[in-house]
Amino acid sequence: MVQLRLSLLLMLAALLHAALPSFSTPAVCGNKTETGCEHVCQCQLECCQSVCDECCPSSPPPPPLSPSLLSPLPSQPPSRIPAEGILVLKGSADSTSGDGILECFWPGNHDFVTTAAGAQMSIIATQCCIEGAVDQEQCKRKLNGACIAGDSLALQGKIKPFTYGQAEESATGLAFNCASNRVRSEAATTTGTLCTRLCRQCCIEGAVDQEQCKRKLNGACIAGDSLALQGKIKPFTYGQAEDKCHGLGLQLCQQSCAFRGCNYNRHPVYTSLPCPDRFSPSPPSLPLTSRIPAKGILVLKGSAESTTDGDILECFWPGKHDLVTTAAGAHMSIIATQCCIEGADGQEKCRRKMKGACIAGDSLARQGEIVPFTYGQAEEKCHELGLQLCKQSCAFTGCNYNRHPVYTSLPCPSFITR
Repeated sequence: MVQLRLSLLLMLAALLHAALPSFSTPAVCGNKTETGCEHVCQCQLECCQSVCDECCPSSPPPPPLSPSLLSPLPSQPPSRIPAEGILVLKGSADSTSGDGILECFWPGNHDFVTTAAGAQMSIIATQCCIEGAVDQEQCKRKLNGACIAGDSLALQGKIKPFTYGQAEESATGLAFNCASNRVRSEAATTTGTLCTRLCRQCCIEGAVDQEQCKRKLNGACIAGDSLALQGKIKPFTYGQAEDKCHGLGLQLCQQSCAFRGCNYNRHPVYTSLPCPDRFSPSPPSLPLTSRIPAKGILVLKGSAESTTDGDILECFWPGKHDLVTTAAGAHMSIIATQCCIEGADGQEKCRRKMKGACIAGDSLARQGEIVPFTYGQAEEKCHELGLQLCKQSCAFTGCNYNRHPVYTSLPCPSFITR
């Protein structure tokens, strides 16, 4: 009996040894459907990635780009940006200097750029001004810290009454030109009270009222309302913004037009102001070659199920889109950078993140303001990681890039021309 029990125990131990993997046993390269994965060489979930990498050795990194693959730039049309450059300001800027400046745009470098870093939202807002408008800071409603006719909020609207003549006479002694206007509402002025009196304010000669700023016309915001569009206002290049203003009988502004509506305070804004001397030396010129192939490249929806028809957002061309980082048609406009590696089975494996970090940042965490890359920068980033740009959208592979446009290495189809 004892011998029988001993035999049974030995058999049980053998069975357990066969069933339990040892620490030296390699990953089982079979079908992982029960864990939510497909075949290990084509797994989609990040939890399977370590098994995939062990079972399906990656192809060697792609070789450096051959100079022969780079496209010569076509002759460039004249730049709309003046030779002295133009200032891009914060939409909330109190001045046109110091921290109010976000960037200087230069001819040849920024002709197709529609974004700037440093504000809450990256798309540059287009706003216009009536000719002759100058900085609203020129207006003087107070002197030496005291409101000329008293503070309307503190006095509950009972500010000191002046006739036009009294206001003009008093202002003459202050070397000002004076204008009287009826305060209408908080939306139109900054007093916050609907008054029945004439509210007196004065301006330095030559200055005009901030009403000259036009962020909207006929009730519609020029680039769309930022709050309603969740920051995804219509992107304009500098030249397009200038054309838009001229088409409305206006011109680009020489100020930020802060607090003039459409929620553009949280955006960069174009101006017609030249770049100050401290931004010299002169800007670098464009390279002689473009990173975009001669046949162009497709920009797809990040959620695309195919590489055709409605899933195509845009075609990027050499010499035209080399510095562009946005595309219209997706929920978010900044183009997401993602990379791929070709497996031993010839199938591409998508990588929207590396070592747990999203390549361009997590869109949800950054409220859509992921790191912007040009096509050339995206291609370089992938090569640095030992990867390459993808031939697909990589939909549903992380980082919330489904709501963004995405770069591909696919050429533009023949039915799309410049």
